[in-house]
Amino acid sequence: MNKAPSITSYIVLILMISMCVFTSFGTLPIVNAQKNNDYYYMPKDSPIFWSGPNSKKEIALSFDDGPDPIYTPKILNILSKYNVKATFFLVGEQAKLHPQLVQRIIADGHEIGSHTMTHPNANNTPPPTLKSEVMESVTYLQNLTSQEIRFFRPPYGILSPSYFSACSDQGITMILWSVDTVDWECPSFDIIVERVISQIGQGSIILMHDGGGNRQQTVDALDKILCELEQMQLRPVTLSKLFFTVTE
Repeated sequence: MNKAPSITSYIVLILMISMCVFTSFGTLPIVNAQKNNDYYYMPKDSPIFWSGPNSKKEIALSFDDGPDPIYTPKILNILSKYNVKATFFLVGEQAKLHPQLVQRIIADGHEIGSHTMTHPNANNTPPPTLKSEVMESVTYLQNLTSQEIRFFRPPYGILSPSYFSACSDQGITMILWSVDTVDWECPSFDIIVERVISQIGQGSIILMHDGGGNRQQTVDALDKILCELEQMQLRPVTLSKLFFTVTE
């Protein structure tokens, strides 16, 4: 009697078919994609990274959903206290409301990236709207700061062909994360600290939030995290520094 195919066989078959489909469009393997095993495949000219090079004792702190008039200044003050740099993924509408905070982020030596204009959910937003969300936010932030925007992070970490297309058109890189603090759930500050310290390594990209809600627990955790990173001899740098080794 013939033996029925196992579930594993079906999974392998599906993966093989998926890779063939992706390859037919032209794909590029990106290393360090911890969220999808060893590699993540996507259209050419649209690189996406979960973490950076692990050859140096550097990591990247990143903050989403700001700028926020309450929490962004507190986070900037703590970063200044430790003389370290970070990358802020800004929502365009928030930047319009608080342009002075955007300017302070730049003046303090940090980097900004696009997080769309309105933080849409890609699962229920028309593709043309998603693409324009990226294009408009990049244009606005570059005009506001006279700084090149090199990075984009999709809201909720949801990937969309429209985002890939926009990033390709703009020549920017999509960035996700390798360490998720899940601080948007408002856990206690010690839980946020533990999530970072237990997962971090050279080249890690840490996801935190300076906007979108009450972020006091993130502020409280940041001071302790930076103190721990000093002891671990891991230096927080901007994403451009992490990837391109530019002078800050």
